[in-house]
Amino acid sequence: MRQLGDHVLAGFVSTMDAAGAEIEQTAVPLPSLKISDDTEVVLDARLAKPITFNVRHTVTPVAQQFGVHRGKVNVLSGAPRTAKLSAVPVEGPADFEFTTRVWLTGENVDYHLVVPEQGRVPSRLDYRPTRLAEIRTQFHALRPGQTGAYALTASRPYDSSVPIPRVDVPFPHRTTRYVLGGDTKYGMFTWGRFPFEPTVIRSRTYQPGECASDDSFRAPIAPGMTEAHFPMYREKDQFLLNFSEFTDSNHTHAMEATAADKVVRIYRDDVLLWQGTNARGFFNGVAGADPAKYRVEMDVRQGAPDWNVATESRSVWTFQSQRSPERAFLPVVNNRWDLALDGNNTARGGLPFTLKLWPATQYGAPRVPIEEVRVNVSFDRGRTWRSVPHPRPAGDGSYRGLVFHPRTGSVALHVQVRDIQGNTLDQTLYDAYRLR
Repeated sequence: MRQLGDHVLAGFVSTMDAAGAEIEQTAVPLPSLKISDDTEVVLDARLAKPITFNVRHTVTPVAQQFGVHRGKVNVLSGAPRTAKLSAVPVEGPADFEFTTRVWLTGENVDYHLVVPEQGRVPSRLDYRPTRLAEIRTQFHALRPGQTGAYALTASRPYDSSVPIPRVDVPFPHRTTRYVLGGDTKYGMFTWGRFPFEPTVIRSRTYQPGECASDDSFRAPIAPGMTEAHFPMYREKDQFLLNFSEFTDSNHTHAMEATAADKVVRIYRDDVLLWQGTNARGFFNGVAGADPAKYRVEMDVRQGAPDWNVATESRSVWTFQSQRSPERAFLPVVNNRWDLALDGNNTARGGLPFTLKLWPATQYGAPRVPIEEVRVNVSFDRGRTWRSVPHPRPAGDGSYRGLVFHPRTGSVALHVQVRDIQGNTLDQTLYDAYRLR
C-alpha cells in the first residue's frame, strides 16, 4: 500500500458453513493506520467478541449492518440477517466511530437500533438498550385484501448506502417501533403495493423516553402539499409549484402515488395559460409582472387503481402574486384532515362523528390568518349536500364540526377556506372515507 498519511481501514471477515452460507460476519476496524512507506496490513479476526442484543420481545433480525466512520470516510457493510455478528476490540482517536445497526422484528413490534461506539470498539458488546423512544405506527388499508410493505432507514452520519430490505404485511397493520434516543436520524419508506404507491417518511431524531405516533395512508386523502414538499414560491417570473394529487392525514411525509386520470389547469386573472397532468415543478410563461390573481385547478377524475377511498376529487386554489426582486413564497391555502378512522379508513355508521380539519397557509410560507371555513358533507356521492353548522376554531389552529352518519355507504367532503388576504381553497373529495 503506497498512500501516505493517517488512514482508517475496515475489513469484514465472513465465516461460511459447509454449504457456503455466511454464518458469521466479523468487523476488523483499524481506526488509525499511519503509512509512511510500503506497508503490509494484516486483519486478524481471532480476538473478536460476539455482538448481542437483548430486548424484551421475541424478535428475529431483518437487517444487520456495521458502520465505520472517521472524518470524511464512511464505510457500511451489510450482513445476512441470519449471521452472527462480532467485532475486534480496538482503541482509536476521538473522531473514530464504530456502529452496529440492526433491525429486529417480532409480532407487531420492530426494534431499529443504531449503536455508536465513540473512539473505540469495546471488549464487551452485549447490548441491553434502555434509552429507547417508542413510535406507534399504523398502516391504513386503501383497498380490500391489500398487502403493503415498509422498510426502515437510519442515517449516522450519512444516509445508508446499503440496500434496504423490506417487510411485506397485510394492511391494515399496526407496529410499535423502538429506536435509540439520541442524535441518530430514523425514518421509513412505505408502499401501498410494492413497488408502487410509495410514501417517504422524513428521518428525524428521537429523545429517550419519547412516545410518538406515525400513521400512513390514513384518509381523507386529498390533493395538496405537506411538510415534506419544498414550499412553493415565485422568483421573478418563474413559479415553483408542488401540488400533489394525494396527501394523507399525516403531513410529515409525502405520498408519491399517481392518479389514473387527472388534469391540471393554471389561470391568471381567469385566462387559461397552461394545461397538463402535473402541477409539480418549475413553470415559466404563466406569471405576469403586475399583481394578479392566479388559479390552479386539479381534477382527479380517477384515483389510484382499486382504491375504495379517494376515488375522485376536484381542487381549486386561488392566490395573489406579483413580481418581486427576491424569492417570495406563495400564500397558497392548504388543508389537512384529522379524523378518527379505523385501519380500513372507515367510521361507525348511525352515530354522530366529529370532523376535524387544519386549514392554513402552505408549510414554509409566512402564515396568513384564516378568515372563513365552510364544510359540507354528502352521503350520496355529491347528488345532495348538507352544511356542517359553524365549524368552530379549537384554539390550536384546527376547526371542528359535527355530523350524523347514516348506517352505511361512503362520505364525500366539500371544504371552502378563505384567508384574510382573499386566498382560497375550494376542494371536493368523493369517497373520502367509508362507513361500517
